[in-house]
Amino acid sequence: MNNKASLYSKGCVQETHEMWACRALALGCGNHLSDLRRCWSDASSVQNRGELTFKDGDSGSDASCRGIQQLMARCVLKNTAELKERMAAAKK
Repeated sequence: MNNKASLYSKGCVQETHEMWACRALALGCGNHLSDLRRCWSDASSVQNRGELTFKDGDSGSDASCRGIQQLMARCVLKNTAELKERMAAAKK
């Protein structure tokens, strides 16, 4: 039963990432996706060589790429708000 829960959780995480990726592309924030892909790839390579350590226990990709994720989220939220404003103005 525990395996089913972990598979479900992994699937949910994947779906959430895909949702944010789609939003980012649709709203003009796709450059952050390229940055994230590169960051995760770089962090994974360094981590596999055993060169990356963090005091707080975060994995390399989580700790080093979190800032890019936050920038992407801000871009998506900002551009969503601007789009809603334009749509509301067009309805008037």
